Amino acid sequence: MRKSLSVLAGVCASFSLLFAPFGEWSSQHLSGSIMLFSCLAAVGVIYVLFDAVLRQRHLVLSPITRKDLRLVLLIMLPVLLVETGYALLIERYFAPGAFSGDLPKSWPWLIGLLVVAPVLEELIFRAWLLGDFWSARSKWFRVAVSIFGFSLLHLWFVPGDADYNVMQLFRYWDYVFVTAAFVLIWFKTRSLWVCAIAHLLANICAFIA
Repeated sequence: MRKSLSVLAGVCASFSLLFAPFGEWSSQHLSGSIMLFSCLAAVGVIYVLFDAVLRQRHLVLSPITRKDLRLVLLIMLPVLLVETGYALLIERYFAPGAFSGDLPKSWPWLIGLLVVAPVLEELIFRAWLLGDFWSARSKWFRVAVSIFGFSLLHLWFVPGDADYNVMQLFRYWDYVFVTAAFVLIWFKTRSLWVCAIAHLLANICAFIA
């Protein structure tokens, strides 16, 4: 049963990667594809959570120490400073609007940004993908998926809109840079909650900016 769920989750993740970059365009033209993407992603997420709880309970139970918090600040503060400088440079000289689009400010959106996303995304892309379950797989392949695949899922490409898609490419390398810091923190701490705190700091910075 577990092997069947593993295969199903892998298939769902693959299809999700195909649908996600065109999500905004699909929401306007192909509403059925969004429904399919949502169902595939939901099945994959359910399995990931199920597997993580059963196999890696220590990730949830491990405490956060002051040393962990100092490590997060030591890594994330320089990363966020460089990221902010990169965003300002791109906005000013290459792609105005790439990082300054209007974002919703509703309470559900804020809860998703500051609570759900840091925990759920770190659980899937760091604790589960880089954790004990996939230890038999290539470490560098998993790291590449954790960084580049995760970054890809945060972009929205619109077929036929070249200017908008170019802006997404600038944003992509911004995500890659910050996500690499999350991966580094994971390998240094092996703690879901420490990675979630680092992710939260990045999201707060993005929200303020």
